[in-house]
Amino acid sequence: MVMLAGENQKPVWAVEVKWSDRYCTKPDELQGLIGFCRANKLNDALVTSKTQTITCKMGDTILRFVPASVYCYTVGYNIIRGRKSQTLLQQLEIDPKDSTTR
Repeated sequence: MVMLAGENQKPVWAVEVKWSDRYCTKPDELQGLIGFCRANKLNDALVTSKTQTITCKMGDTILRFVPASVYCYTVGYNIIRGRKSQTLLQQLEIDPKDSTTR
């Protein structure tokens, strides 16, 4: 999933939806997402996992893994509450400085 800025249609954030913890230990297999982030000057992206919450750095790109259930809950909560103005990290209450890095 990609959110585009309204005025220029450039990507603001990206989410890669996975239903497995495999990519938490093999983030190098997410070359499509990493390439997309580089090409669009995104510093980080969110990747859903099955159960793990970790952050890893692949070159200049930070990948933040969050369980799909947590992400779905957050999206649903925000839709019900009408929260639109926050960034994705703020919505998930992820501190960009607080991470377990691999």
